[in-house]
Formats: sequence, structure tokens, C-alpha cells
Amino acid sequence: MTSFFVSTFNCGKLTQDTQYYQHLSAELAGIDAPHVLLFGYQELCSIPDGCLGYAVDPLNDLIQQVLKAIRDQPWLERYVVVGQHTFGAMGLVAIASADVLVTDVKLCHVACGMFWSSLKGAVGLRLNVDGNPVVCVAAHLAANEGFLEQRNDDFATIAKEMKFLDPRTGIYDDATVFFLGDLNYRASENEQGLADYKVVDELFYAMRSLDAFWDFQEAEIGFKPTYKFHTGTSEYNTKRIPSWCDRVLYRGAVVPRKYDSIPAVMSSDHKPVYLWASVKLTQSTAVEQGDVPPHILSAAHVSELLHIRTSIMDYIIALGLLGFTTRMGWISIAGFLLFAWALYR
Repeated sequence: MTSFFVSTFNCGKLTQDTQYYQHLSAELAGIDAPHVLLFGYQELCSIPDGCLGYAVDPLNDLIQQVLKAIRDQPWLERYVVVGQHTFGAMGLVAIASADVLVTDVKLCHVACGMFWSSLKGAVGLRLNVDGNPVVCVAAHLAANEGFLEQRNDDFATIAKEMKFLDPRTGIYDDATVFFLGDLNYRASENEQGLADYKVVDELFYAMRSLDAFWDFQEAEIGFKPTYKFHTGTSEYNTKRIPSWCDRVLYRGAVVPRKYDSIPAVMSSDHKPVYLWASVKLTQSTAVEQGDVPPHILSAAHVSELLHIRTSIMDYIIALGLLGFTTRMGWISIAGFLLFAWALYR
């Protein structure tokens, strides 16, 4: 069995201080050394920075915190980064011990945001671990209460368009799959976050009614809702219903050993969530006929033109926000208008 530590954290567009490292290190101290660690992040930076491709630096900062937390442990294994990818304000990194052989790392991403932008979507990594395919997808789905169908549609889009090349495979091909992130599924009601998630959680019912995440599973939730908090505290912000927005789902022969949040991290309005699990990588995960809608399985590879369209929309959104929401932007617009007036008067 191969051991995995899989975690997701919405950073709330804020630079993460050392408390993230400190509390992650404390959680790692309670488990045996995993063979592979997968970390997905959302809202690594502001919207304009994400649209302009500036999420790399905050992701690299977090990677250094993660590596430091790993070095704190009494584990004898040596760990190295084997793959990382950013798209918009989302990031994903894979770290492996020297005890496993990781090869054939492939990257992919899918846009689900407004006007085909990267404001929402997913980043993906596919890697072979000791010759067995493993796929990790870190997603950020549609936000806010009342948008359940949009979240389901976002997942369907990712399931259809997350296609890795050489060979062409997706999340429903024969591989162990981890699907994690700020999935944004909400609770219908949840006074002080004390409700049973099986009674109020949208994602639990979406999976049970086969509206989304076909053939995926989730470990039993024993932690309190991870959103929305007043940043810097562990007090819920009553502007939103306390919800389990941050989740780790999986396909394959996965045996959960611990599924929990890290409530001590207060540097965002979300709490990090992680799954520690043992996986039998050699067991087939091929989808049986009828388990997944045919239009999801038969989807073609996304045209490069769609990626170009997303890049164009990202730049338009970034420049628009910088132009109309910052002092320098207003000065630039005023200067341009004054220049145009002087040129054509």
C-alpha cells in the first residue's frame, strides 16, 4: 500500500504567514511518513494577479513552508517536489519521498469562470507512482448560496475537459484520482456549524442523487464547517451559512486513515482540510458502464483556441479591475483621456 497525504486550502487572497507552516507541521507529526503529498490551493493572490499569471510566487512560498514542515518530522525519507502547476489564482504541488519512483508528470487546467476566465476552474497533475497512474485535481467551483446547479455544471466541465496528453486520459480513466479544493458546496442551514452534514450538505446529496461526482467517494466528515470565518479568528462570519466548502474526494482503492481540518490556522476565512490515506495503486479503477454519463466519458480534448480565449478574457478582467479599482488605474485612465483629447482637439 502507498501512503498519501492530500490537502486543500483556500488562502483568501492573503499572504500566508508562518502559522500555516507551524500548524501543518503539528498535523504531520501525528501521522506516519507518507510516500506522496499533494497540496491544492485556491485564491493564492488577488484576482488581477491571478489573471496575469502571478500566482507562481505565492505558491512557491507555500511550497517552502510545506517542505519546512516535512523537515520538522522525524521521518528518515528524503522528499522532493515532483510537479507543480498554477492557473489563475489556483495552484497544485506534488511532493514525493525517495521511496517511490515518480515519472511521466503531466499538467492540465480547465477554466469555468465568468466569460470563460480562470476565476473558477481547476488545475491538474497526472503522474506515475511506481508505474501506476495517479491524477490529482485541485478545483475552485462556483461560489455563494443558491448556485448548486452551477457547481454541478462546473464539475461536469472539469470532468469533460481535464484531459492529459501522451496518452490522452482524464479523471475517469484507469487511475487513482484525488479531487480536492474549495468546491463551495453549501449547507442549507447550520446554526453555529453544529448540524449533521448528512442532513444539510449540498455535496452529500449531489453525490447520493448522482447529480455530480459520479463514482467518487469521500471519507466520513468529523470536523466542523471550514467556511466562512472572520479572518484571524475561529468565529463564523454570519454573512454566510457555515459550510463544508473545502473537501477531498477520491476514486480508487483508497483506505482513509484520517480526514480532518486544521482549525488552528486563522490566516484565511477558510480552514485547511486534509486526507491521510493508504492506496492500493495496482487495483483497477476502470469505470463500469452506466456509472458515469456517456457525454462525460466521450468528451473530446479541448481546443487550444479555448485556452487562448481564456487568456484574453483574463487580461481583460485584470486590466479592467486594475483600471477602475486602483488609484494608479484611475490616474492612467485620466492620463490616457487627456492625451487623446490633446491629440485630437
